[in-house]
Amino acid sequence: MLVAALVAFVRASSDRSPLEPLGVNFAVGDVLAPASVRAAFQAGNFDAAIATIAGLSVPDLDRQGHINVADAAVANRVQRVIFTIIRPGDLPGRPPLPYPLAP
Repeated sequence: MLVAALVAFVRASSDRSPLEPLGVNFAVGDVLAPASVRAAFQAGNFDAAIATIAGLSVPDLDRQGHINVADAAVANRVQRVIFTIIRPGDLPGRPPLPYPLAP
């Protein structure tokens, strides 16, 4: 029988209430702090990781956050990693991003 557990990596200030009734486990940290991301991956044995990092309030969040997740996933031999990016500038009626996603 396949038993799967879901772990959400969240900030300490994140509202976890929508996920709690689903039985989601939480790892608390900061995606911009590489040691924090590495510690979360080292705390479990993960088959896959899905990164849904987005935000305009912190410059470079999307790019560096995804790099930190990718580096930690590779270091911990995670076989599947899915990255999602929603750029507000790509949405109808929204201005373009104030900074590039890649240098």
